[in-house]
Amino acid sequence: MITWIETLGSVAWPLFVCSLLGVAVLLERLWFYVRTTRLSLPPQRLNDILASAGPVALEAELTRRRHPWAEGFRLLLQHAPRPAALREEVLNLWLAEQRCLQISNLRWLTIVAVVSPLLGLLGTVLGMIESFAALVAHTGPVQPAVLAGGLQQAMLTTAVGLIIAVPALTAAHVFRLWGDARMGRLQHLLNRAHLAIEGVEFGASTSCVRPTGQGATAPTTASGGAV
Repeated sequence: MITWIETLGSVAWPLFVCSLLGVAVLLERLWFYVRTTRLSLPPQRLNDILASAGPVALEAELTRRRHPWAEGFRLLLQHAPRPAALREEVLNLWLAEQRCLQISNLRWLTIVAVVSPLLGLLGTVLGMIESFAALVAHTGPVQPAVLAGGLQQAMLTTAVGLIIAVPALTAAHVFRLWGDARMGRLQHLLNRAHLAIEGVEFGASTSCVRPTGQGATAPTTASGGAV
């Protein structure tokens, strides 16, 4: 370990800090998604519960499983007597909080992915400077050993910077896609629950919409971008 740090030169500790930060954020996000996924139901099962028994049954099932989404359906049911526009505003705020939770700390992974190659490039430049300085100070025939130390630092720092950056950048994009997919399913379910409260009944397929009474509203009642 000490030998590696000495070989990397002055950029060794910044690269080490970047690697620790990247690993810490990666493990935290993995634990978050694994923990919440373990509590979840398959999307089709959620749709079936909502289509057959309504938002109340779905909220009860999510609460029983201690699923984070239960809070959103609980808010929806608590504000059921209120105007649809007000329910949408409440859900807007809650969805914004959930979206922040899904992408929390991902900016740190992006920072690591950007900074690490730059540190590697800086180490490369410093290594080349060291090689030329050794070449200038050397008298007599030039031996490979004169340039080897600086060139090793130059190549190694670039490689280490890329080794840190590639997993960090990949993980940041994968986690963001994962979070977007989860938020899309949540918004879809909340839209359906919102319309069910307004009197629009969905069958097992979301393409089939059946008004349940004279006062049923059109599906566009929840299209205000809220849910």
